[in-house]
Amino acid sequence: MGTFIFILIVAALIGGVIWNHRNASAAMTAVEFLVETTPEQTRAAIARSHCNGPKAALRKFVTRVKVTPAGPGSFEFGTKIGDVGSIEVRAEAGGSVVTAVTDELYVGAHPSLRAKDGFLAIGFALTHGLYKLLDITPYAIKMKRFQNGLEGRVRRELAASGALTSREQYPRLAAFNASEGTEAAS
Repeated sequence: MGTFIFILIVAALIGGVIWNHRNASAAMTAVEFLVETTPEQTRAAIARSHCNGPKAALRKFVTRVKVTPAGPGSFEFGTKIGDVGSIEVRAEAGGSVVTAVTDELYVGAHPSLRAKDGFLAIGFALTHGLYKLLDITPYAIKMKRFQNGLEGRVRRELAASGALTSREQYPRLAAFNASEGTEAAS
């Protein structure tokens, strides 16, 4: 029975490491989408929803991802432990293209767990070393979720400001409804 439990624990650890590596590679992959507005309107929507005001402060508190303007067409986002990414907005035919990508992920145990002395310090040092050895990134999933949710948040903010119609806010739903109508007619 003890051997079976040991095998289950090892399998769970291996599965967790594989899951973390998949999330890290997904976070490092760029997310890109087209918005049917000017780049200025898109940048203003990102700033309203992520940089300024109470909505941005609440979003930063909940997601633990902070967004700051980095230049005329870009923003930086990151976590307090050192994960860093960028958002770029550029003009494209028919609107503007938003690209979000994670540039760097922190590898190691979460820094707030550090202890100064005793057995806790030894435990943290061992945990941190194991995280480094296995290349575990604790906030990879947060960065991935942030990037994947950016399109919806930008479209909602643009719709609230009147820059997008409901058809433009939900392009996949409009395409689905259009395909349903053509299938029903045939």
